[in-house]
This record gives sequence, C-alpha cells and structure tokens, in this order.
Amino acid sequence: NVESLNNQAETILRLLHPECCLDTALITVSDYWKSQGLDTECLVMYDGCGLAPSDRLTSHFVIGLLSQMQHDEDFVNSLPVAGKEGTVRRFFRETRLDGRARLKTGTTKSVVAYAGYIRGTDSKLYAVSIFVNSFAGKTQPMRKGIEKVLLSLIP
Repeated sequence: NVESLNNQAETILRLLHPECCLDTALITVSDYWKSQGLDTECLVMYDGCGLAPSDRLTSHFVIGLLSQMQHDEDFVNSLPVAGKEGTVRRFFRETRLDGRARLKTGTTKSVVAYAGYIRGTDSKLYAVSIFVNSFAGKTQPMRKGIEKVLLSLIP
C-alpha cells in the first residue's frame, strides 16, 4: 500500500475467479465484506483498483473495513507511515502526529481521500476516513485542510 499498484490490484481481483468474468470476482469481494457484517449497499465496484469513474463507496463502509482489519498486523503495517513514506510522507510532518498515522490516500480529478489509522497522543487507535468529492480547485490546499481537520479531532 505504500505505492499504488493499480494493475496488480486488478490482477489480484481477477485471480479470485480466473475462469469467470470480472463481475463474479466483484461479487465475491462484496459477499465477503457482507459476511463480515459490513453494509455493502454503498459499495459499487467496476474494477479492482477504484479508478473507474463509477466506483463508489462511503467513509462509513471504509471505517467498517478498517475496524475489521485493525488486528491484522500485515494489513496495518502495509499502510504508509504519515510524515515518513508514500503519498503521506509530508502529511502530519513536524506535528504531534508525525509518524503516528498509517494512511492510504486516494486521489482522482475531483476526489481527495484519506483512510487508515492514527495513534493519538492518548495512545488510543483511531480509524479515520475522510472523502472530499466533486471539489473544484487545487489538491494541495484540500490536503492541508484535511490535515487540519484531523489534527483538530485526534488528541
């Protein structure tokens, strides 16, 4: 997760049902999360990497997924450390949360998203998911705004 390997994500999805079409693999993923107690009504997938314009999910779904995965060390450790690596290497840098967050970003033409975990200075682990959709303007000020929001919410 430190690098966005979209082609590999698509390939892994297709390996779920190599003898069938992509739709069958997408149903398998949705059914899995439903079996884990997540509300998949808000999960709309057309590809394996989330770049299709019709792909949709909600922060509520992502928080459910993160809650399910918080004890999976391989998953948690696969997320980039804010202030240190990946697309979050400048996020939280030189703040009290520098190095205390593992976050994945998602960015398209009009979407900026952050999701992952932040270990607050109170030692609690917080699952976070923020999506900003259909915004006009530059990405960097939006990223700074999200950083400010998270700094104000997480002790």
